[in-house]
Amino acid sequence: MEAPVFGSTLSCEHDDDSFLAMNSNRCCDNSIEELLESFVAFTESRYMNAGEILVVLIDQYEAKCFNKSPILDKLRDLKTKCDLLYEKVEMGFDDGLESTPMISNKETSSLQCPVSICLTEDDTEDNVVKLGWNITASRSAQNTINPIRRIVDRCKLHPNPQKSLISLSIGDPTTYGNMLPPTEASEAVNEAFAKPTSHGYVPACGMEEARSAVAKLWSRDGFVLDSKDIILTSGCSHALEMCFNCIADPNDNILLPQPGFSLYLTLCLSLNIEPRFYRLIPEKNWEVDLKSMEAAINKKTKAIVVNNPSNPCGAVYSAEHLQKIIDLCEKYRLPIIVDEIYADMVFPGNKFCFMGPLSKNVPILSCGGLAKRYICPGWRVGWIAMYDRNDSFKKFIRPGLLDLSSCILGPNSVIQAALPNILANTPETYFEGIMSQIETNARICYETLSKAPGLKPIMAQGTMYMLIEIDTATFDDVDNDAVFFTKLYNEQSISCLPASVFGAVNFFRVVLTVPTDKAREACERIVQFCINHQKAKDTPAPSIPQSFSKLLEDEGLVNPEESILPFHTKSSKYK
Repeated sequence: MEAPVFGSTLSCEHDDDSFLAMNSNRCCDNSIEELLESFVAFTESRYMNAGEILVVLIDQYEAKCFNKSPILDKLRDLKTKCDLLYEKVEMGFDDGLESTPMISNKETSSLQCPVSICLTEDDTEDNVVKLGWNITASRSAQNTINPIRRIVDRCKLHPNPQKSLISLSIGDPTTYGNMLPPTEASEAVNEAFAKPTSHGYVPACGMEEARSAVAKLWSRDGFVLDSKDIILTSGCSHALEMCFNCIADPNDNILLPQPGFSLYLTLCLSLNIEPRFYRLIPEKNWEVDLKSMEAAINKKTKAIVVNNPSNPCGAVYSAEHLQKIIDLCEKYRLPIIVDEIYADMVFPGNKFCFMGPLSKNVPILSCGGLAKRYICPGWRVGWIAMYDRNDSFKKFIRPGLLDLSSCILGPNSVIQAALPNILANTPETYFEGIMSQIETNARICYETLSKAPGLKPIMAQGTMYMLIEIDTATFDDVDNDAVFFTKLYNEQSISCLPASVFGAVNFFRVVLTVPTDKAREACERIVQFCINHQKAKDTPAPSIPQSFSKLLEDEGLVNPEESILPFHTKSSKYK
């Protein structure tokens, strides 16, 4: 561990008695020195280092002390605070350290670890009972953070009762009923439900027929997948969790796009994997900044996550751009986890390319599912497709994913049984109709919001989302995207998402699956909101009548609009 630089102002003060009380405790050798190191690291904004030190301390107390230890509770609280602040800084926020001390002075005394907390042979069952219950959540549970909930839940939201609420925030295309699953899919589910064989346990990795159907669907550009290359999961989110869990150990790192889907960060924190971010470039339709990606790689990097087509950006990457990412991963021998849940959901003029078939050497785990393209997020069937020409996954990753699939024994059996018919029988006209609705809304949003003062929408190329940049300097009382979101919700009853939850500060995301009339009304309300909050323009100087200007010119005034005093004129009258 890097030796801390002492001399910083600590967040709390200890007297000598506190030091002795902790240092003399028989269950926590050297704990005070380590705790001091964590405080110093914290005050220098090295939250990851502080958290690592606190983990060591917590392990010591858990191993040697009874669980009802006040200091153990406090250490866990401090570790959680370090993690939250680290996450905040990584996402581009000010850590607010001056207003949020690591620990208040009045709590200092609780850091003393009483000797009586440690159980000895003399402790009786009655003494243990008197100490009471101390059932704490695991580190994984405490570290599981949803950035959307963290920000949105803290906003004071009260919609305008004079206006109906229009939600552009959640990526559920079924919300308004204008988009529903294909009839063929509903019929396939009803047929599968009627079969007695659809209601029992199935193989943990999924039914053979269902996996074969997915393999056929995602075999593209000469790359043929087999059923053994597919693992069925409980939605695409579960597929991503399995990939993260299989490919990285605690304290390893995975590279994530920024902005990117907030679940990636949630999974990393829950699994104690370090999230490291690479930048997407808004001026280039959110292409990957390859220099940023390469700079984020280190010896503990285990994989790179790519999202194409992209949530929240609505970007669709060309085959050429994807190949550059693959080439960089081959240079560093890093596998790719690609989130392709929006596969084939692109607007005319754009082409979707699966990443797996493009790769000659880099092994790729592709995550997908029914949720978005088939408009059925609640059915909870997703999958992992393994594109692995050279069997790089054969020894560890394939068996590892199979073992992890046994944790939930596979997704919904009825939907699995229906899956072959859903994928085979849904007509292309269904998808064309869905994407036509989404593209129409995208153009309405882009054209309308382009007229709003202080807003700069970036036209989506696919998916069901669009990001809009906020120029906070245009507004009187809108300091950031969270304030924009809150005021817009309270005044205009429009719910969008502040894109800081995705790592894009001073942007907001809109969902494009609402009915067209609601999309148009929502955009008009947003424009009105921007006009209402726009800074007042400087009052122009009064214009001088043309006849008067001519008189001043005849008098030889140098700058008549500023002054008509004699010393500002060349007229002979004043000499």
